[in-house]
Amino acid sequence: VAFLLQKGALPDAVNPDRDTSLTLAVKNGHTEAVEALLKGGAKPDHRRSPSSWTPLMIAAQHGRVQIMRALIAHGADPGAKDQGATNVAFSVPKEGGFGFCDAAFITPWAPDRENALAFCEGFR
Repeated sequence: VAFLLQKGALPDAVNPDRDTSLTLAVKNGHTEAVEALLKGGAKPDHRRSPSSWTPLMIAAQHGRVQIMRALIAHGADPGAKDQGATNVAFSVPKEGGFGFCDAAFITPWAPDRENALAFCEGFR
């Protein structure tokens, strides 16, 4: 991925389904590709449409803590919501939601930190 970006590939190009390379890398758990795309300028909050999930929501759903940390470090908005008012805290599956909670406890993001910590107390 880094090589392709160096050769001029666009980090936010979309496929026919309107997914970016970042979204696909997050969905498939390719941490190194996520990091390369973010360093190459990929927008961490890209969505297919205003009603769809952000890459951070997708990472939370799959419990991909390292990817979540990378997205947040590159400016992903943990307070972003989809059309149904779902945010990253509620993207976590009911069973095994520790991925989001582990990231929430070490990441000082605002304004939803208090909500995230309260949500995560149920998993501790």
